[in-house]
Amino acid sequence: MKELTSYESIDIQASPVRVWEVLTKLSYMKQWSQLLVAFAGEQELHEGAKIHWVNEKGDIYCEGTVTDFEPQKKLRVSPQFTSWTQPVSPDIIASLFTLHKDGKNTHLKFSYGDFAKVPDGSRLWEMYLDSIDPTNKELSEIKRLAEDAGS
Repeated sequence: MKELTSYESIDIQASPVRVWEVLTKLSYMKQWSQLLVAFAGEQELHEGAKIHWVNEKGDIYCEGTVTDFEPQKKLRVSPQFTSWTQPVSPDIIASLFTLHKDGKNTHLKFSYGDFAKVPDGSRLWEMYLDSIDPTNKELSEIKRLAEDAGS
């Protein structure tokens, strides 16, 4: 089966510390995420933290767990969709952000998938694609917030 993973990257004129703050604080995440998100009673991410993706009615359709948290380097969130009847290994599918310092700038990479390896993956992939702007402005918004915060 064909891989169903999204890959993107962007250069940001801000330090990894500033970009990390924008990635991991709920107040910023609510501004850059195209999906409706809520943290399970917390204001910023850490290893083991839970993120809830909710629909317009506020119903949780997916719970993510932070499975890799290396400040200013790597943030990995592994989802468990409510439609899955059995848990899926966090190594199978994840949302992964990696940061690389490049002089005074930060290179941010993002990947999300592989939906081909999970139950009902094709439908979930289509649902994901339908839920985001075709130009996926999340990385651009992270860039804007990080560069503005550094001013």
